[in-house]
Amino acid sequence: MVKTVVTDATGTASINDLPTGFYEVKEVGVPKGYDARTATQKVKVSVNEPSTLVFAHTTTIGLRIINTCEQTGEP
Repeated sequence: MVKTVVTDATGTASINDLPTGFYEVKEVGVPKGYDARTATQKVKVSVNEPSTLVFAHTTTIGLRIINTCEQTGEP
């Protein structure tokens, strides 16, 4: 492991002092009520070229609708 960072309230984190090269970035936690869709990503760090990663989340909170038959009560 090279470095551990924590995102701010907006979900953003910055690292400014990494040597150039290829890195694997792993998200180890997601906000309550969400599932990680992308847990690990690879990134190339170059001099004077910003690199951006976006980790996507899906909500686990929602509405489930089940259509049932009025006569039988079966879905």
